Amino acid sequence: MVKVLPLRRRDPPIHVLNIYSPPHKPRITFNEVFYRALKLTDKAPLVIVEDFNAPGLHWGYHFEHARGRKLTELISTLRLTLLTEPACPTRMGNSVTRDTCPDLSLVRNSRDATWENLEETLGSDHCLLRITLLAKAARRKWGQAKLTNWHEFRLSQHSPCQFLLTFSPLFSFSAGFF
Repeated sequence: MVKVLPLRRRDPPIHVLNIYSPPHKPRITFNEVFYRALKLTDKAPLVIVEDFNAPGLHWGYHFEHARGRKLTELISTLRLTLLTEPACPTRMGNSVTRDTCPDLSLVRNSRDATWENLEETLGSDHCLLRITLLAKAARRKWGQAKLTNWHEFRLSQHSPCQFLLTFSPLFSFSAGFF
């Protein structure tokens, strides 16, 4: 699990859990990992991303395996939010297999999370995904406005004209000088 520290100290960190679950190990369950992650993160935002390889009807498969059924129950029990959009497959199929969504994105303790399939594979059969968690907008603190009394300000300043009038007896000007 990765802990992303916030820019402001009062904001909570974001925890990201990334797991790969091989398809040839069907008896793997995610209960212990999810419960431990939730315990560690407490009330901070948690993002779980994984290639689950757990076919389930809720994420676009036309069939469901036991692993997918158990995962669906776990997501519901832990009140995780599934961000993955089944209409946008995360894995590109070939001539033998369909496009599927084995890559699921889940969040907890984040209200404004968005998910986007970038539809870029970089040579893989899996697409790049973008998950965005919106932070609270920083409020700019404004101080108390001070009103300037311009009349008093002008009186307190020495005018250049007054300065010249004060020293005018020291200067003598002759007519030929100009």
